[in-house]
This record gives sequence, structure tokens and C-alpha cells, in this order.
Amino acid sequence: MKAILLARLKLRSHSSLNLSFLWKSVFLVQSTFFVLLFVLNPHVFAESAILSWNANSESDLSGYKVYFGTSSGSYGTPTTVGNVTTYTVPGLNTGTYYFAVTAFDTSGNESGFSTEVSKTLASADTTAPVVSNISATSISDDGATISWTSNEASDSQVEYGTSTAYGASTSLNTSMVTAHSMALTGLNDLTLYHYRVLSRDAAGNITTSGDQTFTTTAAPDTTAPSISNIASGNLSTSAANITWTTNEAADSRIEYGTDTSYGTLTALNPSLVTAHSQNISGLSPGTSYHFRVLAKTQPAILRRLETTPSQQRHYQAIPAVL
Repeated sequence: MKAILLARLKLRSHSSLNLSFLWKSVFLVQSTFFVLLFVLNPHVFAESAILSWNANSESDLSGYKVYFGTSSGSYGTPTTVGNVTTYTVPGLNTGTYYFAVTAFDTSGNESGFSTEVSKTLASADTTAPVVSNISATSISDDGATISWTSNEASDSQVEYGTSTAYGASTSLNTSMVTAHSMALTGLNDLTLYHYRVLSRDAAGNITTSGDQTFTTTAAPDTTAPSISNIASGNLSTSAANITWTTNEAADSRIEYGTDTSYGTLTALNPSLVTAHSQNISGLSPGTSYHFRVLAKTQPAILRRLETTPSQQRHYQAIPAVL
């Protein structure tokens, strides 16, 4: 009797045992076994390979023999594995291996070799990723973005703190990438931060970078300048000088008019000072004037304009001398 055994060789991990096979056994009336061997989605790990194939249903089937070697068509002594459909080939080193299977019956008749399949077993990855181009960008008063690259796909994490003891870390981003970016939030303003990046590859090798630093910016200024010591002086028939001080550097301007709707503004003096002085001119002799002073901080530094009118003041221009 002759049987054709359709079988497959699968190099896989131990987690892949439950498989559904599309190939089915076909039987012919003749005298010798033939085995067709296939490999589908192989998964190979160093030192061993798991082979599996479809069972032959012949009643006089005794078992199978597994052949393998490092040259195509040249195998060592076969291993008789009995009437099973899976076998683990142990003791393999890195390199390319060629596999074939035969079937034999109870009379000792052995089929020809199956279709040969091969697979290269890679050496175990023991090299950690190499990280480079580490930088801190988008630095604000309470956050920053840390970015870096790696020479192989790996995950992402950042350790950070106000010293090289760090003490805080981002959540682990398990996406395997070569371009990494992690956001740091909840930081203090005007603070020097230390940080280092970590990347782990699929084999579990981890790289930790050297120490890096950045300093957060000032928090937005939401407090307007405080104005004090407002005074008028050097009064004349058509002019006056107004002075005041602020608790932080600010520009200078005055609103004035004959009532509290003011209506007229002096030219803005953009110089940032704490001791302010501006002249008002073109006044009418003998007229009572109301005024208030204004100051705002530098937006490029504090990123918010704040204007503080002073309390209402008034003065009377000196009458003209007839």
C-alpha cells in the first residue's frame, strides 16, 4: 500500500501548539510513503525548534523520522520520534538549518523525504538600543517635551527631577519606535530639571542615557504693577509734570482731562522703569484737570499685559499772568 502524507513543518514557540490545518491526508494504493513538508509563519528561537505536521491515518503507520542538517539535502542521523505529529529539535546553534520528515510503516518501509524547508536561527539579541539626538523642547513654566532617536525600535520613558536622583518618571510608552517623544507636565517654574531617557528593545535590552538638563520659564504674570507715590509738580500756565513709582519695571502713560472721563492720553513711553515721569502740555490756564497714570509690564518677559490706572488725581493749571 502506498500513502501520500501531506504534512507541515512549523518552527514555532511553545505558545503556538493549537493549530487548525488546511491540508488533509490523501491515500493511493501503491507501496511507499511520501511526505510533503511545509513551513507556515515560522517562529524560531535560539537552541531549539518545534516541528509539527498533520497525522497520516493509515492503519499500518508506525511513526515518523525527523532529519535535519546545516546543508541542503545533507542530513545527519535521523531521530525516530514515534507516531506523533510534533517534535522539538534541541541543541541548535545559530545558523541556517534544513529540515525534512519521513514516515514509516510497521514493516519498516520508509517514505522518501518530505519537501525540504529551512530556517535561519538568529543569535540572541543582547545589545541595547543606542540613543541619540536627545533634546528638551517646548519648554514652558510647567512642562517640556523630551525627544530622542534610537537605532532600533524600542519603547520610551523619561526619568526626571530637580537632581540626578530624579525621583519621577513618565508612564512607559510601549510603542516600539525609533523616534521618541515624551511630555513632562506639572513642573515648577524657573526651576532647573535633570532628566534621562530610557529605551528597551523587543529582546528586553534597555539603554539609559546620561544626565540632561533644562530650566523652566517664568510663570505668566497675572498681577498688575503696584503704583504709588503719585505726585504733580512743575506746574505752569499750560503744563505739569507727573511722577510715580511702580514695584516692578513697567512703561509709562497718563490719561487726563477736565473730568473723570479724561479723554486725552500722553504718548506711551515704552521704557521699563520703576521711577516714572511724564509731562503734560497744552493745558488751559486756570483750569482744573483730572488725571490717572497707567503702567504695564513687558509682555515678552511676563507674557501678559497688565494696566493699572492710579487713583483719580486732579490739579489746577496756574492762571496766566495778564
